[in-house]
Amino acid sequence: MTVAQCRTALLLALLILEFACRTGGTAPAAPANQAYHAHVITSDDIARCGATDVWEVLKRLSTTARTTEAYDGQPKRLESKRGHTSLYLQDDPTVYIDGVPLDDIRQLRQIGASDVDSIEEMGSVEATAYYGTNSNAGVILIHSRSKGAG
Repeated sequence: MTVAQCRTALLLALLILEFACRTGGTAPAAPANQAYHAHVITSDDIARCGATDVWEVLKRLSTTARTTEAYDGQPKRLESKRGHTSLYLQDDPTVYIDGVPLDDIRQLRQIGASDVDSIEEMGSVEATAYYGTNSNAGVILIHSRSKGAG
């Protein structure tokens, strides 16, 4: 490979990466193909665990995130179970509720467990592939029952 070809390949890779970063904030629908792997917490799982809100569901059933609470029991942090990265990157999974990114994890205490249809948890590889490089710690997709009712 010549120097010119290497430069062209590098430029193309940077353009693709820039495009992915610009579109990483959007929340596309989860793909329905065989390559997609996610841990799904169903409404039956939620009912069986006895949780009253989404924070409790994640605390009891999440396979990709670890919960940390403040002294008063309020959600403090939702972090990836895979450990911290060596670089300064976002270490917390990104949470979406019906496709809308969640600003504050304390809001998970305000969503009743009975209002949730399912919760999908993506690991870092799938999350980065479908949601961009800002999702390197994973993605949690919460699907409410009210979304399908309308």
